[in-house]
Amino acid sequence: TDHHMRHYIVPYAYRSLLPDQYKTHMSHDIVILCPECHVSCEKLSKAKMKSMENALRDDLSKEVGIENAFCSPVVDDAELHHVRSCAIALARWRCTMPEDKIESHEKVVRGYLAGIV
Repeated sequence: TDHHMRHYIVPYAYRSLLPDQYKTHMSHDIVILCPECHVSCEKLSKAKMKSMENALRDDLSKEVGIENAFCSPVVDDAELHHVRSCAIALARWRCTMPEDKIESHEKVVRGYLAGIV
């Protein structure tokens, strides 16, 4: 049980919006999962939340009569996240990084910057 994690069936983002009567003593919406299953459930949960958010945004846009009136302010870009991580690592830990890692990170950052110029 040292490595098991709590997974909340009702995400905190939604629980905070519920009336007080539903917020208290909600231990029945917790399940104990191993780390691998927890990560898997979190990914599925986030995907479901994103699809619900997009559906709501579409509905609100139709109500207002303006297409994409409520488009998401956040763009999920895995490649850009990787480039950013490499750049931050170079900026903070270059002096302690192995040479091959420095070259690898520089290649990622240079490749991205060359593509946007």
